[in-house]
Amino acid sequence: MNWQPTATLLTNSHPFSCLGARLSEIPVLPLVQFQQHWKPGLVAGQSRTCEFLSESSCGPRGKYANPEVEHPADNEYFDRKRYQPEGQTNNAAEQIEHHAYGKEAQHGKQADHENGAQHDVLQNGDSYPYAKLSPSVSEGADKLSTEVIVVGGGLIGLAAAIAVAERGASVTLIGENRAGEASPAAAGMLAPSVERAVGSAHDFAVAARDRYPGYVEFLAERSGILVPLNRRGILQIALSTKGIKGLKKTAPPTSSWLDAKELRELEPALAHAIGAIFNPDDGAVDNTVLLSALLKLVSTSEQIETLDDSVVDVVAREMSATVRTESGATHSARYVVLAPGAWVGRILGARLGAAVAPARGQLVSYPASLLGHVAYGPRGYVVPRGDSTIGGSTMEDVGFDATTTTEGVEKVRSAAEEICPSLSRSGTTRSWAGLRPVTPDMLPMIGPDPEHQSLIYACGHSRNGVLMAPLTGDLIADLVTGTPLSFDLTQFRPDRF
Repeated sequence: MNWQPTATLLTNSHPFSCLGARLSEIPVLPLVQFQQHWKPGLVAGQSRTCEFLSESSCGPRGKYANPEVEHPADNEYFDRKRYQPEGQTNNAAEQIEHHAYGKEAQHGKQADHENGAQHDVLQNGDSYPYAKLSPSVSEGADKLSTEVIVVGGGLIGLAAAIAVAERGASVTLIGENRAGEASPAAAGMLAPSVERAVGSAHDFAVAARDRYPGYVEFLAERSGILVPLNRRGILQIALSTKGIKGLKKTAPPTSSWLDAKELRELEPALAHAIGAIFNPDDGAVDNTVLLSALLKLVSTSEQIETLDDSVVDVVAREMSATVRTESGATHSARYVVLAPGAWVGRILGARLGAAVAPARGQLVSYPASLLGHVAYGPRGYVVPRGDSTIGGSTMEDVGFDATTTTEGVEKVRSAAEEICPSLSRSGTTRSWAGLRPVTPDMLPMIGPDPEHQSLIYACGHSRNGVLMAPLTGDLIADLVTGTPLSFDLTQFRPDRF
């Protein structure tokens, strides 16, 4: 995929062409082991509230910040029955189709927003307890290439590598540029109020959004790159009376209704709409600049070695794991974190990664900035970004084909111009496509393989890769260092399918 970082402090060289850092000695770090047997309501042996370690902006676990939700108002959803476990329905995909806009509103159909991303395997309230074991991460370092290997150079992999390195562990980050990577292709939305999950998964998404202000500050201090963050709120516009009814019916309690006059005063370019749901605190982040900042920080970290390669095989053992790359090299570590996006299912030995499939999303960019807020319509969304506007998006089951199509681009343009008609007069500068890593229930896989504790999954974030990247990185660092978890990850269990 061709993309140009807008930040000036980072060159356009290959993300993994920087020099590898040395592996340093670190203090003893406890090992985490997850168990298949768990007790509801207990995490690390006691109930915990959803709080962060406040370490100011000098660390990646500063205050709550904001991650991104890829768009929920996709106008096309592929048949995902072949990814469903036996007996599980395809409700998740159907429900997400109505998220963000309330398709029932515009088309007279009923959409169950409240049950958006639920699945039958895990119940809210179940928790993942764990026990701290010996030896430490550092023990036996002479037999290992590094302490933690992170597979994947997208936002999730970069955030995880940085968070682990901030705890003092040595990290080897292995990845290469791939056509169709979701991280640079995404629109950067942070929309947990629009694309809602249920239970602890929703709590996690909101916390991920609120993680962003502190995370952006941390990146600015450490990398010198200020990542643009828009927290003005998200509008879900109504274009018909049915639209009003549907949006009001499914609106979260944190939202408010704007009538036509209020909407026109807020966003003159949406004067044709008859009202909108306003979701405060949601918004968007410029994921291309975010990617640049993370790459800059990784390239300057003495704790992180980067390798421009592709992992093709992983072998997990009781106390370590080994990866083999396309170049034929092997690397071993106490933990291997799998964050290669849509490609996780192609790695031999990553048995649970088969649940993740690529879903193509096509987007367009207009050379005009007409809105201050992210806005959703019946069939798509528009995201203001600097002096341009991004319109999206499709959701297509085409495998790893990351090319755009005339039909797909026209659908995206039609949806975007329905939301903001003035865009039709600005022309389209470019179009592109990305491959979302999608799971059957649209929720990510975060946590260890229960049969191989040294293998940790951080993938399958579906539309929420940008939203959840910083907080996912924090959790991966917690897992490998034995830090008590602040979130119930039951709904994200990698073995739930």
